[in-house]
Amino acid sequence: MGKINEDLVRQIINNVVSEYQGKAVKEVQPETPVIKTVTCPVNEQDVEILVEASARHVHLTEEDIETLFGKGYKLTPVKKLTQVGQFACKERVTLIGPKNIYRNVAILGPARKETQVELSMTDARFLGVKAPVRMSGDLRDAADIIIATDNEAITAKGSAIVAQNHIHMTPAQAGQWGFTDGEEVSVKMSTERPLTFDGVVVRVSETAGLAMHIDFDEANACLFKDGDMGLIKRSRCGSQAKVQLPKMKEEQKPIEMAISINKRFVTEEDIKKALRNVNYSGITLPKNVILSAPAKDYINKEKINITFI
Repeated sequence: MGKINEDLVRQIINNVVSEYQGKAVKEVQPETPVIKTVTCPVNEQDVEILVEASARHVHLTEEDIETLFGKGYKLTPVKKLTQVGQFACKERVTLIGPKNIYRNVAILGPARKETQVELSMTDARFLGVKAPVRMSGDLRDAADIIIATDNEAITAKGSAIVAQNHIHMTPAQAGQWGFTDGEEVSVKMSTERPLTFDGVVVRVSETAGLAMHIDFDEANACLFKDGDMGLIKRSRCGSQAKVQLPKMKEEQKPIEMAISINKRFVTEEDIKKALRNVNYSGITLPKNVILSAPAKDYINKEKINITFI
């Protein structure tokens, strides 16, 4: 056999490898993504707000007030609160749980339609009750607890909750800053130990006094003291953000479907988000749902078909 022409072999190998590498690069070349520019709302300034820490307290019905203090008894206001028409009372009660007792617990007036006991999670564990985190007024799965005075005691069934932190503001304030009732925001605490609370619910009402309410567990976590302020963070995406979206084939169409919203408290924004980019035949909601006033107005205005299940 003759001598192999090594130069020729080397040239052939180089040609084959080059051709293969060229094909490989071509095959894995990524498809140019679709870029969509998302512009944030115009009103994106942060909002400074007074923060108030709430100790454990009780709201009572007229019936329970009379049971605990006597027929025809009226609570004695001693201090006005930031929320219009609400006040701290001179009268105090004792909370009795399976494990322990809290004495000298404050009552807040005026009387309510349902008795409600608001605790921190530490309070609930000390008392031995399984109180869920809920918005004030939402007593779904709330714990039973005994409320007592020197003369009488009642078993307040389904009354004890750990109050969800929240912000009160008027419709005018909400409109000025671009908030909606039930919206969840982040609040950075301007305290000695700064931290940020996420999922803080905005509550809009005509009688609101502008303030954020936290419990003592949350207050201790950030070393809160009276007069400290929080900053509602609005610049969630800066002036502009680029989002990569997958390509959609022309023949792909949204499927008409019934949208289900599984929330206890539903806002106008919840409904708008659920209906975004879909063809819908209606919305299903839990039977015990609470609809914000703007949500009800939007449903009526848009004639949205609602089914309760």
